[in-house]
Amino acid sequence: LSPAQTSSPIYIKGLTNGTSYNVSLKAVNATGDGPAITSDGPYTPTSCLVVDENVITSGASCFGDLVIDEGPTTIASNAFINNNHLSSISIPNSLISIGEAAFMYTPNLRRIRFGNGLEEIAGSAFWGCGLTEVDIPNSVKTLSGVTIFQDCISLTRATIGNGLSVIKSGMFYNTALTEVIIGNNVTTIEANAFESLTNLSSITFKGNAPVDVEASAFSGISAFARVYVGESATGFPTGSSTPEYGELWNGMIISRLSPPFTLSTSSETATAGTAING
Repeated sequence: LSPAQTSSPIYIKGLTNGTSYNVSLKAVNATGDGPAITSDGPYTPTSCLVVDENVITSGASCFGDLVIDEGPTTIASNAFINNNHLSSISIPNSLISIGEAAFMYTPNLRRIRFGNGLEEIAGSAFWGCGLTEVDIPNSVKTLSGVTIFQDCISLTRATIGNGLSVIKSGMFYNTALTEVIIGNNVTTIEANAFESLTNLSSITFKGNAPVDVEASAFSGISAFARVYVGESATGFPTGSSTPEYGELWNGMIISRLSPPFTLSTSSETATAGTAING
């Protein structure tokens, strides 16, 4: 194995499902190489996924970087729950929905790429996962439950696509978010959605202010958090030319961006054609 693996279990990557392999292993250390031990094989690897009529019902044995081929339309509830070995996952465009608690308690899951066919994410789908950032695509129209990313304590950045109108209760509760970008169709932010974000520095709204922001939606956030909005965005305070004494929106100082109001493709940070007006 290259690089060598130093702990059990040993994972051999790059194999093709359905192809037979003979396995020979030996110990290597400073003293020298041990004798090669050949298994009783051959062994034929199969997919780590259990799929039933285009529904992924289990990925408990999956590890490392997982790429799901096109075909499945649903990841069932609890499919990957308590998987400690999965580090990244790429979701195919065929996938439409992710079930309740599908990736709950996956502490080593650091990266996920959603396909452009995803429409629904259920409650607690990623509760307690290890993601560091998440980009919810515009195709997602429904969050069918609460606390979707709660207690993802390594999550520092989130982008919410233009397809969502409601940010559900507890969605990012108790995460490490420093930056949030919210799509232009959000009209409701439910209770506790962004509660206890003590590291939050900025929230950028691509559209107008949500019509309904429930109590404690932003409770316990950083005192230094700012809200960035477009110059013509409605529903927000006017803003101030003196940032330290600017108007507040849900406890955060408002800054308006002069047109053109854009988001950079590389970092998705807010930029403007002229200076930021406090």
